[in-house]
Amino acid sequence: MSKASQLVEMLEIKTQQLIGLYHVEKRGKEQLAARNVELEEALAASQTKIGLLEEDIKQLKLANGLLSGTATGREAKAKINEIVREIDRCIALLNE
Repeated sequence: MSKASQLVEMLEIKTQQLIGLYHVEKRGKEQLAARNVELEEALAASQTKIGLLEEDIKQLKLANGLLSGTATGREAKAKINEIVREIDRCIALLNE
């Protein structure tokens, strides 16, 4: 074999190796992208759940505050009075 044909053959082998490595990396990238989408969906679901749980905590604190005579109870009653006043203002505006 001549030196030129050996170089061409070696170049073809290395090119095939590079193409193989490219395909492996491409599959890896696609797998990582799919995993990223899964994790983003899981994160969004978790954030939604956290928001719901935080709302539940607020409601439980309010309920506990109403049942007890502590400062929290007074705060809860004040908040309810504030909401009632706001509702009364809205009703008055609707009646105008």
